[in-house]
Amino acid sequence: MEKIPTFQDLTTRAALAKLLSVTSRSIANYHTLALNCVDDYYEDFPKVLNQTITSFRLSKYQSWVIWKLKIMIDVTKNSDLIKQALINDLESQKLFSKQEFLSQQLEAKENESKGIRISK
Repeated sequence: MEKIPTFQDLTTRAALAKLLSVTSRSIANYHTLALNCVDDYYEDFPKVLNQTITSFRLSKYQSWVIWKLKIMIDVTKNSDLIKQALINDLESQKLFSKQEFLSQQLEAKENESKGIRISK
């Protein structure tokens, strides 16, 4: 699998498109898919007066979700298949959870401190 890119704490969709070598339209498509199918992605946006601000810059976690969606769609060539898996399969949803992201971040830090480099 591709090496996980280094994401900024907060990033614009345009900067993420450049980092992932895709168009801004692709990022918009991945963003829409994530908003509709990945609960933690939506929940990670800031809220003001009980309104979720989905136009805000993306967090590291949200950038990671978009990157994972890009990889899976690149492999399957079928965004509808990914959408259906995320909607209907709890295990697929877990692959995109914030808990999974944090676990991978922790594992990467532990491996780095041991001098081991593993990309997922």
